[in-house]
Amino acid sequence: FPSQLRTEIERQQALGKNPRPLVLYWHKLFALPFASLIFAGLGPALGVAHPTSGRSAGYVLCLGAIFVYYIFLTASDALADKIPFFPVILAAWFPNVCMSGVTLLLLRRTARDAAPLEVARLWEGPQRLWQRWRPQPAV
Repeated sequence: FPSQLRTEIERQQALGKNPRPLVLYWHKLFALPFASLIFAGLGPALGVAHPTSGRSAGYVLCLGAIFVYYIFLTASDALADKIPFFPVILAAWFPNVCMSGVTLLLLRRTARDAAPLEVARLWEGPQRLWQRWRPQPAV
C-alpha cells in the first residue's frame, strides 16, 4: 500500500496536479500509529495525578488529552489544506510533537516523585477567565 501511494504521488506530480493531500496521508500513515506510544506513556503519568481524587480523575484527564490531540490533528489538517506553504510533514507530526512534550514533562514529574498534580487547580484558570469576561447583569 505505501508503494502504491508513492507511485500515485509521483503520477500526480508528473501530471502537474497537487499531491499535497496524498503526501499528508503518507505522513499520517506513520504519525498516527506513533500516537499510541505517546498515549501509552501519558496514561500512567495521568493515572497517578492525585491519589485522593480516585481513578476517575486520571480517566477524565486522559479523555481530555485525547480530545486535545484530536483538536490539534484537525487544526493541523486544516492548516495544510488552506495554507499552501505550510509544510505537510509538520501538519502530520505537530500533534505528536505537542503531546510528546506534555508526556515527557509529566513522566519526568512522576519519576521525580514531585507533588501530585492538583486536578482541582486545572479549573481555576478557566473560572477566573469566566469571572473576568462574563457579561455583567444589568442593574
